[in-house]
Amino acid sequence: MFNVIGRVDNRLVHGQVLEGWVPRLKIDLILVCDEGLCKDPFQKSIFESLGFRGPDIMVISPAAAPASVEKNKNKKILILFRSTKGALDALKAGLDLTSLNLGNIHSSDECQRITESVYLNLATVVELSEIAGLGVEIEARALPGDKPIRITGEMLEEYKKNCPR
Repeated sequence: MFNVIGRVDNRLVHGQVLEGWVPRLKIDLILVCDEGLCKDPFQKSIFESLGFRGPDIMVISPAAAPASVEKNKNKKILILFRSTKGALDALKAGLDLTSLNLGNIHSSDECQRITESVYLNLATVVELSEIAGLGVEIEARALPGDKPIRITGEMLEEYKKNCPR
């Protein structure tokens, strides 16, 4: 069983998360891990107010992720990242994460389509390679009931070869 699951979804908190992931995984706390939101008090308050009828929602920076997880270690936590860069920054700050779900990543300069909602560009592939190198299992799927597509280091190396430079 998990205590913390990470998800990259450029939409952050939305219906798939609140109606799909939260009830299925019995999430107690959503950590929205995004540097930009931390610097925008108005947007931060909007996201945190979404937790009024469900799990608590806190907006944190990637650097604050390890301490926030430790402070709430008795809860089931879903950490939402807007990008793979945010996830990598949190891992480099010391976040202990065993799995990362790719739920929604759109890119204008994609080089690889993984699912209907996950498109990777070269920068994202490089970041995911580094994340995989840290021992994090990576999968792509929109909802917990969907069949996961496991993203391996070997796949990422192949994607790199196919990305325009």
